[in-house]
Amino acid sequence: MKKWLIFLLIFFCKINIGVAQNKNPDSLKIIEKPDQQAEFQGGMRELSKFLTKNLKYPEKAAKAGVPGKIYVEFIVERDGILSNFNVTKSIGMGLDEEVIRVLKLSPKWIPAKQKDKNVRSIFRLPIPCMLLSE
Repeated sequence: MKKWLIFLLIFFCKINIGVAQNKNPDSLKIIEKPDQQAEFQGGMRELSKFLTKNLKYPEKAAKAGVPGKIYVEFIVERDGILSNFNVTKSIGMGLDEEVIRVLKLSPKWIPAKQKDKNVRSIFRLPIPCMLLSE
């Protein structure tokens, strides 16, 4: 009898955990084109200032005189925190890692909105090397 009670208890716990995890699948959905795009506090001008202030040109890249842009994408979560960083166009020489390092320092963003609700959204950002200071 005890074995059956333990079995039923475990069985119902697993069902409850599964239901809780699937309770709101929309909370994990990433919106590609929200009604209102996520943005850095203060807009693109303030984002540019933040990047210019914090990005440091890696010595290896500076010596090589690497030009161009790094393209990065990330998720702006419903609470404005950035996550899931991915460099989609790399320049190499430590520049990609530097861009990710600084984006992780970013203050919370204004999240995207869909039907007046905060949603997770993807944000794609080109970063010109000229924003990196030596």
